[in-house]
Amino acid sequence: MHLFCMRALFLYVTPDNVLGAHAERDLRMQSKGRTAQQQAAAALGREAARRVLRGRSPREVGREKTFAALNLVYDWGFSAPRLIDEHLHHGRAGFTARLVKQGLLEQYPLPGLGRFGDLPASVVTLTGMAVELVEAHRDAPMGYDGSRAIAWQQIRHDLWVQRITLQRLRDGKAHGYLAPRQLAAKSLSGHKQPDAVWLQPDARVAYELELSRKKPREFDQTCQAIIRALEAGRFTGVRVDSPVKAIVDAYKAAFSPGSKITVWRRDDQRKNWIISDKDSIAVSRDVVERIHVLHVSADWMR
Repeated sequence: MHLFCMRALFLYVTPDNVLGAHAERDLRMQSKGRTAQQQAAAALGREAARRVLRGRSPREVGREKTFAALNLVYDWGFSAPRLIDEHLHHGRAGFTARLVKQGLLEQYPLPGLGRFGDLPASVVTLTGMAVELVEAHRDAPMGYDGSRAIAWQQIRHDLWVQRITLQRLRDGKAHGYLAPRQLAAKSLSGHKQPDAVWLQPDARVAYELELSRKKPREFDQTCQAIIRALEAGRFTGVRVDSPVKAIVDAYKAAFSPGSKITVWRRDDQRKNWIISDKDSIAVSRDVVERIHVLHVSADWMR
């Protein structure tokens, strides 16, 4: 299987489908007839190309970028061409489109109202060949069903979480992540799963994105789950983002020192949720210091 997958990838990846090929061509460009400013710009480009190649051939760079793109889509279930190009191809369009042409990615235009506002024109999932390539190098494959990889009802939320997480990687604020699919494979019964986890050498930060206001019980239970996760040491910190000021204010009020979180329980018939008269959760200063609630721009693709 390993030999088959590597040969298949060799057939699908060509030298001119990656930044490495552009870099190699830049190294061969002649400076004859250029102004001093143009020559200086070309020199910077050649230096950037050398950093990209780092002694590797353009084909090797292309293979690495292709594997990185396929693993990204495998982790998250799906992605958008703009996010992949932004993360792996310095924002230049075309890299993801070539993977679609090579039969490694399936592309789906966003249907109906899905195109409204700030959503990308399409999303991509893995083909069967791509799944084989990825899982051949995974110690614990999660399985992949392309027909169920996209949660259409929350696509804006999921792409937003994905973009914020990838941006942190590029900024050096995280060295890795756990996407929802990865978290689901490891989740414990009764534990709320965050939207993502950002990994650092000495930290595990749970990330939550709230785009719409929760019902009172759901809000209280989310706050309760965050506090318990921090107290149990599952995460070293929590970040909650929302573009809605009312949501941000509600979380800041809930996570202020000395505040109390309402506890809900089932009634005696276990049919309805009711507020417990006896129980509440006090918010300690230690917990408050590890929770960061941010009011973020609604223009999430900027």
